Amino acid sequence: MDNAGKVSVPAIRTLTYCILIKAIISMAMCACTVATGFAMTHPGRDIPGLIVIFVIAETARLLNSILCILSLANVTALSKKFVTAQAFIITGIVMECMVMLLVGEKAQIITHPHRKEAELIVAVTLAFVFARRLLKGAGFMQIMKGFGEALRKDGRAEQAEGTEKAGTAYMWCNIASVLLNVIFKPGVVVNAVIYFFWAVMEVLMYRQASSAAFSIWRNRAFSDGE
Repeated sequence: MDNAGKVSVPAIRTLTYCILIKAIISMAMCACTVATGFAMTHPGRDIPGLIVIFVIAETARLLNSILCILSLANVTALSKKFVTAQAFIITGIVMECMVMLLVGEKAQIITHPHRKEAELIVAVTLAFVFARRLLKGAGFMQIMKGFGEALRKDGRAEQAEGTEKAGTAYMWCNIASVLLNVIFKPGVVVNAVIYFFWAVMEVLMYRQASSAAFSIWRNRAFSDGE
């Protein structure tokens, strides 16, 4: 059975895997951040390949977001919240592309004595990074709420509530990450803590989303059979 009630079953499964991949990427970024802090406090003990891992993780995060958008396009029949999630994540990707462009611009300015311009680019880059975090956080919150809405339609209110709470908690985690960076300024410790909590929350969301996806599929599969 490839579809359940005009909803692509492979797309539902892929959507849950996108959340799991996001958790793995967050844990990898956490490990890299800790390793960076170790290298900074222990001169002469550079960790080979650290930058490469960072680049791979950032690239994987971008590709995972694109895969998530493609999956969302095939599950919109379940809930209109998936459409909203798609819009948030697409805007987040645009912000991510802007960050990449600004980082490249900053690298060029550093080689020239333009302190004011460099400071401005740093400030704008941080603003885009924070916007990206909030937009993607909102996107994944809507994904969880979309699963919750579909579960409520199937009469699974208790399971729906747990799924929606996981999405809301993740959004608050993203808001907290922005506030921490604004208050304490971006740093190794702050970023490591943020990535760790993201990974934990994303694993919890994956468990909820995976359970919700199975319940939705089972209900529609039996309904179609009838």
